[in-house]
Amino acid sequence: MTEAETDLSQALPEGEGKVTTIYALVNPTTGIPFYVGKANNAHKRFTKHLHEAALWSKWASGGGRNEERPPKVSNVGKCSAIDGITKDGLIPEVRILERCTLPQWAAREKFWHSELEKSGAILTNSAECGAGCTYQTQRAIEAMRSSRTGLKASPETCARISKAIRSSLRVKAGNKARKGKRKPEGFGAMVSRNWTGRKHSDETKAKISAARKGVRQPDWVKQKISAGLQSSEKARAARLASIGRKLTPEHRANVSAALKGIPKPTVSAAHKGKKKSPEHMEKLRAGYMAFLERSRAERDPASD
Repeated sequence: MTEAETDLSQALPEGEGKVTTIYALVNPTTGIPFYVGKANNAHKRFTKHLHEAALWSKWASGGGRNEERPPKVSNVGKCSAIDGITKDGLIPEVRILERCTLPQWAAREKFWHSELEKSGAILTNSAECGAGCTYQTQRAIEAMRSSRTGLKASPETCARISKAIRSSLRVKAGNKARKGKRKPEGFGAMVSRNWTGRKHSDETKAKISAARKGVRQPDWVKQKISAGLQSSEKARAARLASIGRKLTPEHRANVSAALKGIPKPTVSAAHKGKKKSPEHMEKLRAGYMAFLERSRAERDPASD
């Protein structure tokens, strides 16, 4: 890597946002660029390229923790090219093409993409270079296809691909079969009845906790929780404020009118006509008085 091509120590300062760098990743063996990009800090961007390629290489070789799903990388073709270089014990070179103002970067990146392709470079950038680079050009696709033609995947890789495809097909078939169909009448009540009163085992709770660890709640969930807590606090405050108050005759009349026509709860046959014993009545009175004392203490702590 020559001084004229790359000087990562001269990466732009973090606070400077008016100028950016157009660079190319170069194969050190052939000296041919394979990727064109833009970065405010060339050193950090280059480190990210190497990190993404390492993640992709680990998954492709079967060493990833989640073997059914590849890691999220910005450009598979670029990661494959870097992986091929690093397997030879080398790292790509970074060639600084030019520095330009931020409003110009998209046009300048497209310019260098076009110039390098005219010179014979096979770039792994997208056709819409300067707008995110998410799709490979047809030329890059053909180059990657020809480089892998004839290669045979290992039995482990074949099994992993097959499992992922079968799982995807089952999910799609199930969604298609259920699309537009309404649940049978009483389905919701049946589900609710089957789950009411059930408690998760300690093992299940541990799995749920581990799965949700580090997951941040979306804003709309936080807002609903906050609104529910505020509503609960308001209801509690209103209940405490009403303890000990006597209703006015007008209030009593309004309550009576509102309750007219509403059937009263029926008393079970076992308790119908039975009178509570004096001991039972005393227990009820003592419990109610203790409740009143606790409520008054919560409402007016300074009275203690």
